[in-house]
Amino acid sequence: MIRERVVGGTRMDKSQSQESSFMNVIKPFVISLLFILLFLRYLYPVSSGRDTDIFWHLKTGEIICHEHHLPSSDPFTFTPQDPTRERIILKSYWLADLILYGVYKAWGFAGLAVLRSALLCLTVFFVYRSLLKRGFFVSVILSLILGFAIMPMSAIRPNLFSFFFAAAMILLMEKYREEQGARYQVGLVIVMLLWANMHGGYIVGAGILMLYMLGVGIAALPPLRNEKSAKVFLPLSVTAGAAIGATLINPLGGSLFFDIGDRYMDPANKLLVSRIETEMGLFRSVAQYPNEMVLLSLIVVGVILVYTALNLTRRRAGPAETLTVLALLILSLISVRVLPIFMVVGLIVSGGKGHYHMFSGKTSNCVRGVAAILLVAILGFLTYKELPKASPGDLVETDSVYLRMGDFLDRNRINGNMLNQELMGNFIIYRLFPKYRVFTDSRYINVDVFFDALDMFYAIKAPTNQKDLHYMDSLTEVCIRRLKGDDEEHYLNEYWNSLLEKYKIDFLVGRVTHPRSGQLFPLFLKLMRDESWKLIYLDGNAVILVKDNHKNDEIIKNFPPKDKSLLYDEAIRENINKHSPTAYETLAYAFLMRGDMRNAEIFAKRALLMNNNLKVARACLQFISLQASSSHPSYPFPN
Repeated sequence: MIRERVVGGTRMDKSQSQESSFMNVIKPFVISLLFILLFLRYLYPVSSGRDTDIFWHLKTGEIICHEHHLPSSDPFTFTPQDPTRERIILKSYWLADLILYGVYKAWGFAGLAVLRSALLCLTVFFVYRSLLKRGFFVSVILSLILGFAIMPMSAIRPNLFSFFFAAAMILLMEKYREEQGARYQVGLVIVMLLWANMHGGYIVGAGILMLYMLGVGIAALPPLRNEKSAKVFLPLSVTAGAAIGATLINPLGGSLFFDIGDRYMDPANKLLVSRIETEMGLFRSVAQYPNEMVLLSLIVVGVILVYTALNLTRRRAGPAETLTVLALLILSLISVRVLPIFMVVGLIVSGGKGHYHMFSGKTSNCVRGVAAILLVAILGFLTYKELPKASPGDLVETDSVYLRMGDFLDRNRINGNMLNQELMGNFIIYRLFPKYRVFTDSRYINVDVFFDALDMFYAIKAPTNQKDLHYMDSLTEVCIRRLKGDDEEHYLNEYWNSLLEKYKIDFLVGRVTHPRSGQLFPLFLKLMRDESWKLIYLDGNAVILVKDNHKNDEIIKNFPPKDKSLLYDEAIRENINKHSPTAYETLAYAFLMRGDMRNAEIFAKRALLMNNNLKVARACLQFISLQASSSHPSYPFPN
């Protein structure tokens, strides 16, 4: 006879009791392993690329901390600013910047890495708790998927607070809708108030609240009469309205709601936004950056999308959830920046209604046990792989490749105005302010200045609105002219040179090639034959050229100019470990200009194998073929 015992008004036989005991023992192990794994994973970089935005956030936080007020004008650049963008950039992140700087001041980059792990683990924990109604296995597996999915967008920036606050906001709304507790009302107002002072993503949060209210109101209408929705609609509307009102308590007031429209409507701003990775649409982002992490992320996103869609089609979600998820889905397709918020909010509202268990039926006891053991094994193995092998501060993505260049500039004062690339500008702000002020950085405070910098680095002959097309045309033309040995002394009348004069540029700090694509910047080829520009520094990651004028007499005296043909060696060192068609094309060109025909041919063929439309790589092969068939070969050595 099978013994039975009564639990909560129902009978449970001995096997069920054993299974329940086993699961009660193993569940804490599974949950602990899940969050230990995610915590360790977020301590380290998730890709080989480095996100340098943290540098200007830290420096802004330092200024606020020391001066006890928000900057009224940008202290980091010497070029003109756009008043609207300047106001948004300097004031919309102030509290996040202060927190980031405080953590960095106390514990360095290791502290920032721990802060990131804590924020993201708390975000995933909110999702895990909301999904428990779907069953333990569903909540663990989907939380693990979410944790890995948002890794490519987990750089240490204020947007981490947006992920956290989005999860907290929707969870509080769901809880208040179910229980109508005053603590949820207060919590929601506090969350939105903090969010509005940390990151501009609070605008998305305010939009979610309005859509959520609209959905609850629709559910309360007579055709869809839902007594619970009708009862909660008015107090929920008051609560959401108070939370939205709290977002107006910030240094910008309500102006960000209007300024954000200009960001996407003004043609110049739209052109800039189209170039920022996190502002790109989902499909353009995949085409632009087809690396493994992005593809993995998209696969994971697809799984979450399917899960969310299943909940919607089975009518487990009402109008509030449906409107919220669909709106965020559309925003995610327009801008990948919103993807993590969509995943977090979508999963929380999916877990808020009904019950669904992965395992059910008479055979579920055995299956549950096996699944639990398998889950512990997988999580344990992954956690072991993520155990620390070095200090997180040593490996965090803010560890810059520009340290030697920064030390050189710090020890040796170069006078006058600097021309720099935007990502390098972030590091210079962090390392060298107030000794140096930059031309531009990734805040893009003035869109015209940003594109003027590109027009100079790509040596554009005449001003144009067709930016990307003319950049590639200029790169091709300059490279092929140099390959043919054409004289370029007439460049003094070209647009890029007039910009150098306009901004009174005295020295140039930058990479010879684009940090991501590996494309060669034509400006360096142009300046090779200009005796008024002297190469005084190169280290494989950055070069410094100075204008030969009275401001730089001392630095030129202390550092005798180097042969500018070394810029080709610099291009090779910057690209030798990159694997992309444009990087291979640059390597082919640089090797050819250094007289290494064999490597030039190898890399030109590799480039064309990946992209048959690369004109410079094709020109390199044609030149090599002509030299091989000539009885008196002439090499395109510089100078």
